[in-house]
Amino acid sequence: MAEVDQLCVELELTPKVKMMEFIALSQVCAMGVVEYLHGLGMGKQVGIGWPADLVARRAQAPEPGGEKPREAMSADTASFDFDLFMGKVGVHAHAGEAGPAASVTLSVDMPVLAGAAERSGVELPVRDELRVQLAAAIEHKVAAWEQLLATRPSPGPMAPVLSDYFDLVPLLGHKAAALSPNGLPVAVGTFTGLDIWGRACITAADGSEQELPSEAVIVRAI
Repeated sequence: MAEVDQLCVELELTPKVKMMEFIALSQVCAMGVVEYLHGLGMGKQVGIGWPADLVARRAQAPEPGGEKPREAMSADTASFDFDLFMGKVGVHAHAGEAGPAASVTLSVDMPVLAGAAERSGVELPVRDELRVQLAAAIEHKVAAWEQLLATRPSPGPMAPVLSDYFDLVPLLGHKAAALSPNGLPVAVGTFTGLDIWGRACITAADGSEQELPSEAVIVRAI
């Protein structure tokens, strides 16, 4: 199998937020990346896969009986085409010299990003410049989130940015399954929302709801 061409960004952040609020940091960083790409003109092609994956829209749905692209995340994408895995944000929280800190890593599958850019009619910056701009976008978004938490009393770390985050997650409102680490369905229904701690809400056909943390499940379209 050919090696995936990845762009990697690493940075160290020291957001002045409560340690318990670090749980939302990966989602906020993903917002910074996707909002930057939207600013380049890729708003209809890239989004966030809960909680902090980067996803892109396929060029077209597969033919009946045809094979899906290797990056496709969903089991059945007949009604949902925003399922190309484009990368992810990882966060490792630790104690820094000035208090709580986080090592942030961003990996981007460049062929998938390049395809999304081409479909958007966007010319991407050269690789080194793109890396710099993505790092700056993450830092800017985290600083803005930090400021919001400092100036607006919030019951949960996602509360100040939840509406904006909601708009960046294309799977919301679609049929989905929450899967355990071994691939078994924990909940099946519609991905209807997110709470102030970033947990996914799956609403079943009978109207019952389950709120699930990213540590326990992944959510995929069905």
